[in-house]
Amino acid sequence: MALLQLSAIKQLQKSITRQKQAVSSHCFNWPSDQAIAPDLFIRISKAELQVANLVSQLALLYQACLALAQDRVIDEPWSFEEEPPIDPLAGIRFVFHAQTECDLPPTIEQYKELHELAMTYSQFQKARRQLVQGVTSSYPELTDRGELKLIPKRSLTLAAWAQKEYQQEIADIDVDYCLGGYNQFYQQSMTLLQANTDGQRTALSILQLIKLH
Repeated sequence: MALLQLSAIKQLQKSITRQKQAVSSHCFNWPSDQAIAPDLFIRISKAELQVANLVSQLALLYQACLALAQDRVIDEPWSFEEEPPIDPLAGIRFVFHAQTECDLPPTIEQYKELHELAMTYSQFQKARRQLVQGVTSSYPELTDRGELKLIPKRSLTLAAWAQKEYQQEIADIDVDYCLGGYNQFYQQSMTLLQANTDGQRTALSILQLIKLH
């Protein structure tokens, strides 16, 4: 069963980038009459780096697992006795344990700022839609690519728009909890890697934990 959905995490990433842009103007004390929390810019900046690394590393992990599952990785020991055998899972292990700050975190709580912002995604998106609706004669709709599409009010009945808004709020709540399965995903991946079983089988098992869309 999939524990992570990469597309939902990418939606969260886009939202955090927009929040970063929204508070960036305060670096120039503009608008001067609007105060923000002193540490808000730092927290959003850290969350932006954290989610970018998470998306990058998960994508790298997915590709490494896919390559091994499709038999595009050498999984046989070299014939030369003086050479150590090749670990077919080396590329997968590297994503978890490269001994750098970019390693996937053992728990999502390590990315404190990202974890906190994730839970406010739906609130931010709703406020964003309301802002657009308040200054235009259109209803805003979020596309699959995370962009706002403006729909003329005359093309929708109030009931039709209410249904669209309800569906969007449900989708946004899913993003709120897109990191909820991360810790279990990490633990299960570690268990699979430590079992030292067949490389392809391990890769396939990890792939089942990650859903692209």
